[in-house]
Amino acid sequence: MNLVIITSACVSGTAVATYAVAEVASITNTKKTLEDNVFSFVTDMDCSTIDKLNYNSKYCKKLPEPKIKPLKTSYCYGTLDNVNCYNEPSINPNDVLIGTYTY
Repeated sequence: MNLVIITSACVSGTAVATYAVAEVASITNTKKTLEDNVFSFVTDMDCSTIDKLNYNSKYCKKLPEPKIKPLKTSYCYGTLDNVNCYNEPSINPNDVLIGTYTY
């Protein structure tokens, strides 16, 4: 009977230690507790106990809109022995467009 109680105590002690390590890793890497990460995932918002306590802000805030960089296009023209690319189309009617490059 005593063996079962001791084993039970060791398992729960291990569980607490494992949770503590996971919590520290979560705070170190994401600046959020494990619970904050779960709430953020479920609500699709940015939830943080640390921000709430340190900056007296709301627990959950809307995620910022992702910044989308506009695509740039280069216009490439053939010359006698080379290819030249420019940011704008050529106004010279004799230039032959051989391709565009979008990045």
